[in-house]
Amino acid sequence: MVDLLNRNYKASLSTAAEKLDLTQKNNLLEGGKISLEKSKNAGLNCMVWHGILPYKNNSSEQTGWYEYFRYDDEGNYLPEFSGTNCKETKSLSNKGQGSTAKTYYDWNQ
Repeated sequence: MVDLLNRNYKASLSTAAEKLDLTQKNNLLEGGKISLEKSKNAGLNCMVWHGILPYKNNSSEQTGWYEYFRYDDEGNYLPEFSGTNCKETKSLSNKGQGSTAKTYYDWNQ
């Protein structure tokens, strides 16, 4: 399944049904945002930040923690490579990158 998601050859498919099938398999959006559940169901590696993201009007250093979901090439969940960082302490810092990026409302992380 991951192989299908990584290949984008839609224009070379001959039928509308094949193109629709590929589009549906590649649909990871829900409400205009990437869906964590759809990504995990597709067997894609995911990293989730738990905390406040810095932005233009809230530029102080923010802290939180990360959660990881790892999958092999066949889309099988790998619990031994998944987990969290600093969940208990919520002490990982999250600063925006670069001085130009900090002029935008949403910063690059």
